[in-house]
Formats: sequence, structure tokens, C-alpha cells
Amino acid sequence: MNSSHAPLQAVADRWNLLFFARRSMPIAGVIRICYGTLLLINMLCLAPYLELWFTEAGPIPLAAARAILDPDAWIPFAWLPNSDSALTVWLSFTVMLVQIVCLIAGFYARFQAASIFLWLVAFHHRNVLVFDGEDVLFRLLAFYLIWLPAGAYFALDALNDQRPVSERRYPVWPLRLLQIQMTLVYLSTLGEKLRGTDWFDGTALYYVSRLDDLFGRFPLPSAVLDCLTCLKVVSWSVLLVEFLIPCLLWNRRTRLLGLALAVPFHLGIDYSMNLNLFQWIMLTGLLSFVDWKPRSPGNLT
Repeated sequence: MNSSHAPLQAVADRWNLLFFARRSMPIAGVIRICYGTLLLINMLCLAPYLELWFTEAGPIPLAAARAILDPDAWIPFAWLPNSDSALTVWLSFTVMLVQIVCLIAGFYARFQAASIFLWLVAFHHRNVLVFDGEDVLFRLLAFYLIWLPAGAYFALDALNDQRPVSERRYPVWPLRLLQIQMTLVYLSTLGEKLRGTDWFDGTALYYVSRLDDLFGRFPLPSAVLDCLTCLKVVSWSVLLVEFLIPCLLWNRRTRLLGLALAVPFHLGIDYSMNLNLFQWIMLTGLLSFVDWKPRSPGNLT
């Protein structure tokens, strides 16, 4: 090989190793189970409000939902017969719950993941006003589970596979896509914070801590909440942590440190704020970084 091409070949080899190496990924099965359990809880909490939020009897009829979202956006409920009826919504919801249980059990896991993704699009697009970033992350993880070998581990799909778990090897690129997605969540969140002035001057958490509907889920030390200097330090620490976590996670030598930083960070937010399951779905996504072992001296991850 021409020596001038050697650096390019080295980059290509490392790229292929990072994205296209075949490896055992039992963590994909763990992600499937955790994700399915969280989604089941999330959807059951939605059940009492189905007719209010997703039928013509509620404040957002189908025409209004289309105008709010985008006139060209897909609203799968509009494709169903009697889409404005409570019966259609309840039947759709019930089918989705069954498929979530099947996903948790690993029964035709990829089909269930694809179906759940479409159901989530249907519900989210029917009334986008009642959903937030947590629901977007639920939808994204369903999409990545379509491509992950999630049914090959701890699943009914794997019962007929006589190979040892260590010999069930699959291309790693779907796991990398999930890792990239989690990195983008941190970086985009950090970027949004840096667009304003409240996080720069350290007053952001002063205002957040005064939002009674979101903050104060469990008791917190009043000495910290009433101390502007303390709140400034915590505000700046949040920016630092959100920058450090993705940096640490992508280096196998510092990955455990990144996870050790991320877990208490999210648990602390969950303790102090009423954000439903957002922190837990973030922790589920971070599981994509847990299953790591150096495969060769040149392995990046």
C-alpha cells in the first residue's frame, strides 16, 4: 500500500471497527426490558385521559391537531375507521399495551418495537400539546430497538437459539446510533442552556427552585435553596456535568467515571423535580454505554 494512503486506511479501519465490528450485545436485551417496563408505566398513567385528549369530545379535535402540528404531518389515527370515536382510541391503546408486554417478554421483539414506534407516532401526533421531551425520547428509543438485536438476549425469541450468549454476535452500529443519540441529548440540552443568560450568571436554579409545580418533589435543605451563592454553584455545576458526561462516555478508559457521574446526576434531578419518567428513560438510554470490553489493542470502545 502507498505510504501516503496509510493514514486514511488507518482511519477507515478504526471507523469500521467502531461501527461494523460484530460483538455480543446482551445489554440490548436489558435495554429492551427496562424500556418496555417504563413505557408500560407511562402508558398506563395516560389511560384515564384517553378520551379527553385523543377524541373529538376533547378540547383538541383532529382538525385542530393537524393545524397545530403540521398540515402535512402523518396522524395515523386519521387513517382508522371512526377515528373520532372512543372505541377506536381504546382499541388502539389496548393493542399497544399488549405489544408492549410482548416486547418486554421478547416475543417477536423487532416487530413489537416497530409497531410501538408507529403507535407512539399516532398518539403523539394526535395531540402534541400534552407531550414533551420525555415522550420524544420514548419514541426515539422504540426506533432504535427496531435495529438492535434486543430479541436475542433474555427473550422468548432466543429460546430456540442454542448458541451461548457470547457467540451471539451482531454488528454494533445500532448500539452506536443509540449512544450518539444520548450524546446529542446532553449536548443539545447544554446548547439550549447556553443560549440564554440565566445559566451563565448562575441564577437559573434560583428561578427553577421557585416553580412549585415542578420543583420540591421531596424535601431539600432550605439552607441551599435560600443561598444564592449555593444556587449559582449548583447551576454552573449542571453545565459542567452535562458537558463532561458525553466526553467521558466515549472513551473506554473514562466511561465508568462518566456513568458514575451520570447516575447520581439523574437520580438527583428525579429526587428534586417532578419530571415523570424522564430521568429513568435517560438512564435506560445510558445502558447503551454499559456493555463495553476492549476487543483488541486498537478498539476505540
